[in-house]
Formats: sequence, C-alpha cells, structure tokens
Amino acid sequence: MDVGFARRLGRLVVYRERYDQPPESACTFVTNSLLLEGKVNTLSEKETADFLISITPDKDRRDQVANGLLFYLLTDGVNFNKYFRCLSVIANDQWYATLCNVNMILIELWPKLHESCRELMLQFFREAVKLNVPKIENVIMNLVRSINGSVEWNHKLRHAHMIASILNDHEQWVMGLKPGTFMLLNVVSTFGHLIIDIPAGSPLENVRMAMVQSVVFIIRNRSADVCMLGRDLLLILMRLAKIPQINAIWVDLITNPSKFGLNDGIEELFRSNANFYGVRLSAEMAKKLEFIICQCKPNAQDKHFEWFSNTFFRGPDGPSLRAETIRYVLYFFKPDMPAHVLEARGHFLYYLLTSIPPNSDVEQQWCKTVIWFDWLTYDPHTTVQFVEPVMSMLRIALANLPSKATALLEYVCKSVALIFPPKTELFKKSVNDAMQAVHEYYQGGLVGILDNPRIERSVRELVRETFSEYFARNTTAPPTSTQSSPSAPQLIAQQQPPSRPQPSSSAPPAAPNSNHAATNKDRLRLKDKEKNKENERDDKEQVKHSKTPSPPNGTLISSKVDEAKKKEREKEIDELVEQLRDDFRTTMMSLRETFRETEDDSERGEAVQRLLQKLLENVDCFLKFRQLSSETALKNVDFQEDSIDDEQLELVAHSVQLVMGSPVDSNRRSILPDPVTEDALADSFAHPLFIIFRNLCYTPDTDATTRSLMVNMIATMRDYDNTVTYLMLFFIKANDGLSSECISCYRDVARARDEEIETLLTADLQQCAVDDDRLFAFLVPYVFQKLDVEAGASASVFNVVCSHIDARQIMQLIGEIVRENVTLFRKDSFAQIVAASLDWPTTTQWAFWHLVHAEGIPGEWLIQLLPKLKSSQHAEAAANVLLMLKRAGKGWRSDRDPNMNMLRALFSRTPSADDTFTIDCIKILIEDPSTCKRVSDNVGNLLKKQMAAGDLHMGGGTKGSSKKSPQKLSMEQVLAHLEQFTQLCLMKEKKSAEQIFSNATVLEAFSEAEKNDKVAPLRSKFAQLFAVVNILRDESRDKEQSSRTLRGNRGSSASTSVSKVSRHKDEDKDDDHVPKKKVRRVITVGSSSSSSSEDSE
Repeated sequence: MDVGFARRLGRLVVYRERYDQPPESACTFVTNSLLLEGKVNTLSEKETADFLISITPDKDRRDQVANGLLFYLLTDGVNFNKYFRCLSVIANDQWYATLCNVNMILIELWPKLHESCRELMLQFFREAVKLNVPKIENVIMNLVRSINGSVEWNHKLRHAHMIASILNDHEQWVMGLKPGTFMLLNVVSTFGHLIIDIPAGSPLENVRMAMVQSVVFIIRNRSADVCMLGRDLLLILMRLAKIPQINAIWVDLITNPSKFGLNDGIEELFRSNANFYGVRLSAEMAKKLEFIICQCKPNAQDKHFEWFSNTFFRGPDGPSLRAETIRYVLYFFKPDMPAHVLEARGHFLYYLLTSIPPNSDVEQQWCKTVIWFDWLTYDPHTTVQFVEPVMSMLRIALANLPSKATALLEYVCKSVALIFPPKTELFKKSVNDAMQAVHEYYQGGLVGILDNPRIERSVRELVRETFSEYFARNTTAPPTSTQSSPSAPQLIAQQQPPSRPQPSSSAPPAAPNSNHAATNKDRLRLKDKEKNKENERDDKEQVKHSKTPSPPNGTLISSKVDEAKKKEREKEIDELVEQLRDDFRTTMMSLRETFRETEDDSERGEAVQRLLQKLLENVDCFLKFRQLSSETALKNVDFQEDSIDDEQLELVAHSVQLVMGSPVDSNRRSILPDPVTEDALADSFAHPLFIIFRNLCYTPDTDATTRSLMVNMIATMRDYDNTVTYLMLFFIKANDGLSSECISCYRDVARARDEEIETLLTADLQQCAVDDDRLFAFLVPYVFQKLDVEAGASASVFNVVCSHIDARQIMQLIGEIVRENVTLFRKDSFAQIVAASLDWPTTTQWAFWHLVHAEGIPGEWLIQLLPKLKSSQHAEAAANVLLMLKRAGKGWRSDRDPNMNMLRALFSRTPSADDTFTIDCIKILIEDPSTCKRVSDNVGNLLKKQMAAGDLHMGGGTKGSSKKSPQKLSMEQVLAHLEQFTQLCLMKEKKSAEQIFSNATVLEAFSEAEKNDKVAPLRSKFAQLFAVVNILRDESRDKEQSSRTLRGNRGSSASTSVSKVSRHKDEDKDDDHVPKKKVRRVITVGSSSSSSSEDSE
C-alpha cells in the first residue's frame, strides 16, 4: 500500500497497517477523495461549487464525488461547514448519493472510525436536520442502532446525548415525520435501556435527563408510532417505571388507553409483535450474531460466543445489551430457515442466560422477563416461532444445567400472578395457549420436559398448577397428529459424548411397553451416523450434532412419524446383518426372529446366550489357528474363515444392541425397584442385556479369551447406547458377592474404549442422573466405595454428583460417611477439586461443601489454595473455609493446631481493605485460648525470620533472588494484614485480639523492628500498628508491676493480728480491682494514624 494512501486511510479509521486488513469501504472513501485532491481543499467556495457541478453529470459520478467529500468532511473539522455546503451543491438527487454513503459509514465503518470523525458525523446530522434533508430520519435510525455496538461506553453516551439534543431542539421536525417511522421506535428502545444504565444522580445526569425528555416526548406525541413496538413497549415502560414522567405515562395507559389509540386497553399491545427487531442491534452485532446462529458449526459456537460476549457485554450497558440480544434472537426467524438454524437459536439463548456474571440478580431477573414476556402476553395471532425458542433453550438447560431450567420455570409460574395481579387469569391463559402452540408445533412431547425428575419437585408441582389447562389437554388424550411446520425441529433428545457419536438403544418392535422415545432416538442417531459419512447433507443432521445435548429419554412424536422411523430402523438392521459373515448372519437372524415372536425375557435371553456362545467358538478357532505353524495354518483355511475380527465383532455388537433395545424406559419412573429386594432386583435384571453382563462377571480372570470378548462387545455397544455402562455398574452393585471382583470389569471396559476411568464414570453418572435419579442416588455411594481412587480424585465426578444430588440424597450420602462406609476425599487431590469447584454454580457448590463438612476435612488440606482464594469472586468457598476453621477451632487437636504453613498461606494473600478473609481466619484461629499462644508465637517468629533474612518489602526480598523464583512472603505483607487486624478486631468484648500483641514473642519482634534501621520505612508506613503495640506493651507492664506491688504488700503484713490481716486482705482485693491512682491509655484506631491519651482516675 502506498505510504500516502495509508496515511490518508489512518486519518479516517483506526487500524494497524502491519497486522490489519484495511476495510474495503474505507479504501473506497480514500480513493474517491483523491479525485478531489487539489480542488475542493484549495479553491474558493464559489470555484469549488462550479467544479463540483461540472464533474457530476450522472448518478455514478455524483456517488463518487459525495463519497470523496464525506472523507474531507470527516477528517477536516476546521472546514466542516465548507464541505457540508459542497454536499448540498451536488444534492440535486434529494441527497440520495450522500445519504447512501453515510449509511455505508454507519453500517460498515462506525466502530473503526476515529472518535473525532464520529463527532463530525454527528455534527453532519445536526445540520441535516436543520436543513430538513429528505429521509434523513432513516439514516438517523442507523445512527441510533450504532449505539448498541462495541464502541466505548463514554463515547456511546456522548453520541446519545448529541442525538437527544438534536431531537429535543427540533421537536417540530419530529412531529412532522411520516407515520410508521422506525427511527422513533429505535430511539425509544435504545434510550430506554441507556437511561437505566446511567445511575440516577451520577455526573451524567444531564445526559440521562436529555434522553428521558426525548422518550417522553415521542411516547406522548407519536403514540400511534410507539404502539408499533407492541409488547416491547410494555417492557420498556416496565423498566423505566420509577422515573416520574414514565410513571405518569403508565397511569394514563392503564386508566385512559384510548389516549394512546388503544381501544381494547393494554391487551391490544399483547397482539402486536415488535416488527423492528432487525434494527434493534448495531449492524456489526447483528452480522456476528447471524453468523454464529446460521453458519457456525455447533462445536465452535461457544468460542464465537465468548468473543461475542467479551466484545459487546463488557461495558456498563452489557446487561441491557444482553436483554436486547435475547429479544433479537427470539424474533430472528424467516420461513425458509433450515431446522438446524432454529435449533441454534435455542443454543444461543442458553449461552446468553448461562454467561450472566454471578451475583447479578437484577440482570438475571430482567433477562428472564424478556425471555418469557411473549408467553405471558401470547395471542393466537402470534407466530409460534417467536415463543418456540424458549422451550428449545429450556430443553438444553435441562440436560446441562437443571438448576437454570428449574429457575426459569419457577419464574414464569410466579410471574403469572405477580407481574400485574389484575390480569392474572389473562396471563395464565396466555402461557397455556403458548405451551399448546409449541406442543402442536413439535407434535407433542412437552409434558415429559415439564414433568422431568431433574426439576425440583416443588417447581414441578407449581408448573402443573400454572399449566393446568395444558396438562388437562395433553395427558388424557394421545398427542395431536397435526402436521408440523416443515422447518420445525424435532424435539428429539440426544446425548453425544466428547469423543464419538453414541446412538442409544431401541426397543424391540413386538414389545407392548417398549420405549418409543428411546427407539426414535436410536434410529435417528443411526441415521445421523450414516449421514456423517455423506458430509452432513441433511439439515436435521446438523441439529443432532449440536454441541449441547438434549434430555435423555426423548419425547413422543406422532404415530405416523414413529412408524416411518420403525421402518427406517428395520432397514438399518437389515444393512448391518447383510455385512455379517454367513454363520453370524444365520445366528443373528435367529435372534431377531426370537425377539419378534416372543416377549418372554427368558427365551430372548437364551437366544442372546446362543449368540455369545457362537462368538466364543469363533474366538477359540482363532486362538487354535494362531498356535499352528505357518505351513499348517496355510493348509487350514477353515480356521481363518471361522475366526472373528474387530469389524465383525462391532457389527455383531451393534446389531445385538439394536435388536435387544435398552432396559431404560421413559414410561417407567425408575429401573430401581421400590423397595429394593432380591426378588425385585431379579425382575429388574430380566432384560437380555444383563445376560452379557452376567457372562462377563461370572467369567474367571483365568479365562482371558471370554473376558476380552465380553469387554470389547460391551465397549462397542456403549458407542451406540450410552446407558450400557451405568447399567453394568447397577448390575455389579446389586450383586454384592461379585462386587470386589467385577468392578475391575468396569475398568476393563474403559480401557477398551481408550478412555480414562473418571471420564467414563463422569459420563455415566451424568446420563444416569438424567435418566433415573433414584438409580443415580443408589450408585453414587458405591462408586466412591469401589472406585475411590478414580472418583475421589476427579473434579468432574464431584461436579456431576453435586449438580444432580437433592436434599434427601445428600442426607443419605452423609449417613454413609458417618457410618464409615464411604470416604469421598483424598488429601492429595482435595485442593485441586476445590479449585475446580470455584467455577461451579452456587447450588452445586453448596452441595459440595455439605459433603466436605460431613467428612470433617481439616483446614490444612486447603493451605495451598488459601493465597489464590478471592472472597469477592469465590464467596461460596470463602464462606465455607471460614466455617471449616470455626468448627475445627472448637476442638483443636495437637496434630491439627494452626501451624506456620497455614499462617504463611494466609499472610501471602494480597492485603486489601475490601477483603477481610485473612483477618477473619486469624480471628477464628485465636478464639480458643489453647491455640492463641501458638498462633501468636508463630506470628512473632515469622516477623523475626523475615527481618533476619531481609524479606522486608513486597516484590523485594534479597537482592540475589531470582526473578523466576516464587515471590517470598515479605514483612510488609504481614504488617499490612496485622494493621488491618488492629483496625477491625481490637476493643471487642472477648479481648482475644489484644492477646496477640501482648504475646512476649510478638513484642520481642516489634522491639527488634524498632531497633532495625532497615525496617524504618515500614515503621513509618505502619506507624499506627507500632503505636498500638507500644500501648499494649505499656499496659502489660503496668499490670505486671501492679501485681508485684500487691504481692509485696501482702508479704509485709504477715506478722499482724488476724483481724488486721483479714482487713488488709479485703483492702488488697479492692485495690486489685479498682486502683486509686492509675494511668489508663485509651487506644484510638484510625485509618491513617493512632494516638493515646492519659486519664487520671
């Protein structure tokens, strides 16, 4: 790139020449500006006008000239007025060319423009409105859109203030705009959230009030246009309701709706969709969002969303922009959208809701409101695609974060009665109608989601009460067979592991109680696997490969679709059987016929046993073949033909899995019997799948051939049915006599799958928790008993357990811990698990810490984590560490006394006035008198060692220390914590804090510090601390001297009479408590200095 061109480009946009590709549109502006170089910037104004008229004979030329003039207008502020008049000279096309180029700047270049160029552009709009340029309001709409972008917060406010000033100064121009002007909708919507983002009473109050004035004027005087916002107008007014001017609008809207042209009251707004969704976000934001939803592959969506969130939600207006984005995604729909795009909307909503920063309760509540508001105000005229993404998002949350799904459902149920009590019945009818519409769109299946066991029982009951009309319609009659929209995504549950696709099992076609949902899921997954080989040609397949899994048991779809899937599944089995060798094909056909002809589990089990026996015979042939010499082997070709290879074994395992199906049945509450008895468990293990487990578990370790075959077969089946291995755990657990031997089979299956045991265990527990919460609670204690090494060291296992365990299950698990049947934690991995837990949701962390307290983990296990713990970000962990120390402090044992390592870890934390965690920990450690002296001695010895070693200043230490070595604990850090300790803990009722500074070792350390010249800067910095120590030292000496004097007086009076002795003793006691003359020093603790005063008594 030419140096002059690059320099000119740098005047317009911000870009790094060496690293960034310059924007193409910016290059166009620079190129066209060169056409005018030496003319418009040197000629007089009249000569310039004549020149411009002469070179703009046609539309194309006029467009180039307008483009070049805008470059000069934005980069030469001194001559702004001249260039604006030049633009008016060539405006014989009603400013069309100029406004098109301005739109190009707003849509493509606005985030990259220099701020000085943006301010000149805002000045252009002010002049254009003064001049009443035709259709300038359409371009101002894009200017307002640009506020909802990635521009810095301060710049956004400056732009909004200038736009509000333009509107407020030209109210007649606003009144004269044609009806239906989108600019007015954009102004109300954008200013509506900016007003909230600026706190009342802040230095930016003038900006806030200017926007309030604009919004109120538009609503009052252009009510017909504003009502085009429909339901979004109610959302805006709800959020601004605390502002007096807006509150007055609310009153008028409720009491006199006809004033706003609403003949049917606010219900009329319920029937109106916000048709301006396409312009509510900035162009750059909308482009990135549409790319993520429409073009981004599912496994890359989270990375793109992270960039999206960091770019647009990092400022003070981040919460509002998140809510605006939610509204945009809800209305992002076109009739020709493929199914995977519709599904991606639900994923994006899930990302938006789960990435809200912790402790942002207001943002959480507002996002829930904008999510559900279309349901609360649903009208049959509303397009179902505007409410459907909520259910898609809820399904995803249910599979990954049940607490989020529970909170969302609880919110909508409670909102029905609380959001506007006079309309409670209307809201209840609306949410039921919306649920019915989505039900028909998906052709059923929502009941299984709303009544899912992963949702808390109380919330499930609340859901049933709120959606009573929907449940009444759909629990007594079969699902409707109404044809769904061609682009409607099937609400089919799926679960994909991290490494490979895992189609689930299907039920046998002849079984009357077969799991239709699982059958559909398996057939679709098989189809999905085949389509992977065809480069994902079908849109539905993209849905199935979405990153976020769906609920496990699936949902029922219409019988017509079910029949089609059954035929497709049978076709899949036919294709697999055709690939089998002749002898295997015959056996497999026999097995298939058995499952078709009989429902007797014993006969089916015998058929499966015959197949296994056939496999074992072929393995024996293979081993005999390997033992033959090479010459003999060549002659015995039959051995080669009878042997079984990995490919044939995989085909057999896959076929068996499809024919048998899975014992997991969505129509059954749990596979675990209630109550759990031997006979009931035997019935649970009647399914033929357990025949394979029994063969493996009863096979002795010496029979390596059979064991290896069974292990590989189960590992292959797990690829297609992710319930297999947790059912295997169930079988092993239920057969206590086999447990000690057979748990190794689980490890063998993990090795056969090339998976770490904790990875497989995590996936199994996750799936089991989704499928069967009772079985999950049954297996968890056993997992920590028999797989204690793997489970006890795995943060992911604890995450799954704590995410899905409920109060009753926590009580049961704590009972197992108390009875010494289970040990959960290991010292070598505990700190790492706690560190991983810091990112877990609050409810998961609380469950985790219940288990920690149940085991009575000593605080020493957390020493290495203490310096890294941030109480503001990790409040749950910090609070529980304090509780851990508090409970341990009531019964300190000699081996658990607070030692020097713990003190070093606490003092290593960065001192901060906002973080009192270190102070709180030390206060707890010294509350027990038996440990207070040891803590005090350790503090004194630590100060002495630091002075001796020269570790005085933070970031300092000895001069010869390596920069790469870890930073040593400095005396400055310790003194900073101690000074904060004196400010917060002295002069309290128990006087325990004073005991530290009255300790002889601590006083010696401070005496040495006062004599050490190198410590002089620290003495000056912490003068308050040293003053407090001196006062406490003097008080200690006074008490000691007084005690010695009293003892001397008692000794000198020993020879007196008994009466005098008695009288003197009484006086001595009085003197001991209330001395007649004594100097008392009052400690005054402040933020900057300390002082002492003497009072005579």
